[in-house]
Amino acid sequence: MATGDFSIDFVAAAPFSYNHLTGGGAYDDRTVGVSKDIVESLEGGDFACGDIVTYFLAITVDEDGDLNQTLELDVSFLADTTGQSGVAIGDIVFVGVNRGTIQDLIAGENTVDDGNIEDGGSTATLVYENLTGPLFTSGSVLEGTIEVNDLDAGERVIIRVDVKLFCDPGSNPTGNLQGDLQDIRLVPSPDGQVSTGSAVPGGNQTVPFKQIGDIAFPALDIQKTVRLAGTSNPFVETLTISGGQTVEYRYVVTNSDGNPNTEEAPLYNVVVIDDNGTPGDMSDDFQVTLSGLTDIDGDGQADDLAAGATATGTAQVTLSTNGTVVNTATATGADSIVQPMTLTDSDTATVIVQGTPDINVTKTANVESVDSAGDIITYTYTVSNGGTVPLTGVTLIDDNYTPGDPGNDFNPTRGADQVGDNDNILEVGEIWTYTATHTVTQPEIDAGVDLVNTATADSNETGPETAIETVEVIQNPDIEI
Repeated sequence: MATGDFSIDFVAAAPFSYNHLTGGGAYDDRTVGVSKDIVESLEGGDFACGDIVTYFLAITVDEDGDLNQTLELDVSFLADTTGQSGVAIGDIVFVGVNRGTIQDLIAGENTVDDGNIEDGGSTATLVYENLTGPLFTSGSVLEGTIEVNDLDAGERVIIRVDVKLFCDPGSNPTGNLQGDLQDIRLVPSPDGQVSTGSAVPGGNQTVPFKQIGDIAFPALDIQKTVRLAGTSNPFVETLTISGGQTVEYRYVVTNSDGNPNTEEAPLYNVVVIDDNGTPGDMSDDFQVTLSGLTDIDGDGQADDLAAGATATGTAQVTLSTNGTVVNTATATGADSIVQPMTLTDSDTATVIVQGTPDINVTKTANVESVDSAGDIITYTYTVSNGGTVPLTGVTLIDDNYTPGDPGNDFNPTRGADQVGDNDNILEVGEIWTYTATHTVTQPEIDAGVDLVNTATADSNETGPETAIETVEVIQNPDIEI
């Protein structure tokens, strides 16, 4: 405690007296204890990455002190641990008089800070803030200057100072942090009674922050797997399907590093985005609906993942284009709600889409019937690719009315492609055309049997497909005398 016109007390709010997402607590009557009013030393095991840590500056003016005085108080906080790096006090996020309705989670306490004895005229303002070096770098310090005005004789004003803990994901910090009240001075007054900034005793107060290695770290992990939709097959990382089939992706998001010896912390605003197999093109990305999330931060949204908890989701996608589809899911989550640090993790699932080969053949005759030797039948054939892969080694054979006897089979003559480029590969969607003619013989008329023949199309990638055409043979008996 300081002496003179002012007494200054620099302490931390009791860790269990306020919500660490927002800061709070009450100085009240300065009862010491983690579940009381204040503490003079902090422990890492009471906090998590991203937490708000609340400190108090209790400024007491002597009964015979002057009216309407203004103080400037210099504070500092370590932006790196004294041992192995990984945790920092990186920002002063709030400064103000701890008046009005406040949060005090200790049972039996009220919603005002009974430590304030003042007329309500004082204000506290952060007039300077500076980070001397990068976070998690030895020697880096967060500096701040707080101005408190309208300090009158006999008053005690409680100033609340909230700072934010930052963590380096994946680090293993050791050692301590600390907060310091370094210097205090009077600000020159308009009436000239204080012409220069006069030093005020009470600086060099320290609140140690020990055992930083016990701070709880959130740990975001996502696993993505896939199986054929509509089956109970196990989910796998790589799956082979035929084009046009539907797959089911599964997403498992975990907030745990798997180490039972480390403390874990919640994650907030957890989201999983799937790139739909098109990295770099966000237009078709989609958000995965997850079950297992809850509302921890009280924002009315079930989008937070408790420490050690798991959330899961699925999505179904139909894949028609042959090739390899590498699909990436990215999970994000925040370590806090005030200036959050975002954790990110990604995982992929691979689907090999095999093309579906499909060959189709049609055959039509230009007449429905014949009745005389010498009639000519013209056949038109089409061979098309209705699948998803090109077809090679395409053949078309006509059985020439003698099924089972390949000796007289023939190949119809290919003409200009109806759809295509007239090469030897039947691409997807192409239609090739063929023709053949047959001159009806007298024995065929005499036999009176319909002319039935079959065309067979085949390729290296498919099995044979057939088309049958029938031309009726009509006998017209006639006798001349």
